[in-house]
Amino acid sequence: MLPQYTNKAQPQRISRASIAVITRTRSGHTEWLLQWNAKWQAMNLIAGHKEAIDTNDLTCLVREIHEELFEELSPEELTHLQIALSQENDVYICANSAWQDAYIDTIRRIGDAPFEYDDFSASAKCLTHYMFNIYKVKLQANMSLFQDNSCVEPTEQSSVINEWCPLRISGTV
Repeated sequence: MLPQYTNKAQPQRISRASIAVITRTRSGHTEWLLQWNAKWQAMNLIAGHKEAIDTNDLTCLVREIHEELFEELSPEELTHLQIALSQENDVYICANSAWQDAYIDTIRRIGDAPFEYDDFSASAKCLTHYMFNIYKVKLQANMSLFQDNSCVEPTEQSSVINEWCPLRISGTV
């Protein structure tokens, strides 16, 4: 039996985010799309914090994918996105949706609820309660930029570097 602690520090903030797992198969190996984060000085999955405009975690993810990989959605497109996907949070299928995304084919949430944990945030300099959903994202088949090149060039709006990295699993799960 684990001991019960009564003096546990309470988080000073909540960080809610959506994370995209975008993969491809190349030469028989799975590769993950990662993005350089200058603030953290590390490669990370495509992700972002839920903002006030986001009606749910799925709309947060779609907005972030557009901001980080393609181009920011216009205010009109953001409004349409929020309305079209307001009732969805687990699955997006372009062919069946009122939101017809030119870049994203499908999105499926991994797990039934947000993943949660408490940890110290170095950037916020305080104990933070992290809540995030992870989504498996399939881009449209005609996205040759992401299928053929090992690196994704930055857009005009962004100087970030995106790169396909091989998935290597070591140890046991």
